[in-house]
Amino acid sequence: AVDPIRRELRWQSLHRTPMERMPRNPNARPQMQIQFSPFQPPVAAFESSWHQSVLVAARDRVLIAPPDADVLLCLDARDGRVLWQQPRGEGLFLAGIAHDDSVLIVCPSEVHAVRLMDGQPAWSRAVAISPPLGRGVLMEGVLHLPQINGEVVSIEARTGRTLARRE
Repeated sequence: AVDPIRRELRWQSLHRTPMERMPRNPNARPQMQIQFSPFQPPVAAFESSWHQSVLVAARDRVLIAPPDADVLLCLDARDGRVLWQQPRGEGLFLAGIAHDDSVLIVCPSEVHAVRLMDGQPAWSRAVAISPPLGRGVLMEGVLHLPQINGEVVSIEARTGRTLARRE
């Protein structure tokens, strides 16, 4: 995070997983040894990682869906501390944050929400969908999500209630 008044870095967060160091050849000349990066690049298949890694800020929180990690992270915007994290599961992308409270997560066959404050489920159950086609739009507390079957499903973000399914 950058302090906009002082124009200086306030904090940074490194979320990548360290990779195992490769053994070095004891017979190699020192100048010929290669320095390996301590971090593993994303090698997972596109379907097994977050499709979009965008920082989403709301209230005093910052959400990160890193493409090289199977977690959703919630950081304190003031100091970068991890406040909560949860497994990605089948999450594809964050559709947005409704009313500064519910974090909407789109998966291949469902949409579910967690509370911004603690990462706990915000809805009693997920909303079943066909695979999404695009990212949809969150407008006035309703997520309008196009699906591969040609329908657009409209979901009330606060409750998870399906308002409409239209072709």
